[in-house]
Amino acid sequence: MSGLKRAAAWAGGLMCVALGGLLMVLAVVIATGSGLDAWTAPDRPAEAVVTDFVRVRSGGGPIGGQSAPRVTYETGGHRYTSRLRGTPKGRGLRVGDTLRIVHRADEPGRPYPTHYAEKGPPGGGDRTLAVGLCVFFGAVPLVFAWPLIVFAWRGPKPRPTTSGGHGRQGMRASGEAAGGPPP
Repeated sequence: MSGLKRAAAWAGGLMCVALGGLLMVLAVVIATGSGLDAWTAPDRPAEAVVTDFVRVRSGGGPIGGQSAPRVTYETGGHRYTSRLRGTPKGRGLRVGDTLRIVHRADEPGRPYPTHYAEKGPPGGGDRTLAVGLCVFFGAVPLVFAWPLIVFAWRGPKPRPTTSGGHGRQGMRASGEAAGGPPP
């Protein structure tokens, strides 16, 4: 039975180390911003006119439906009409309003408001929270792995035995419990 317990402790400990290590690696990847290098800020300006609003989320519920402004603009000799990204519900905009937008050179049909280009890649503010959660949830299995691996390495603690096999009475009779020399 002891061998089975040790094998289970090894398996559990190693799984905890693997899970904790994976979450710690994920925290490092998120913290260093790997994968965000491909993001390029929209840097091509244009003047756009709000033509109408499109529904981007329908339904009721606590949030309700949402709509986004559709804008028309010219850039590079072509005319584009597209939904303006980065402005939930088109707050403060009305049909016929003129505003300055930006787009990427490789995607002229995807306009963004100018403040969007200034704030950086999407989700950058949530990165600290994600790193903190990964570190916390990575540390939990590592903490649980420690006693499992120690148990698997050392095995169960042996039960203490008393001299003479008679428990305390055997120790008293021999004089060991009283501090005297053994007979």
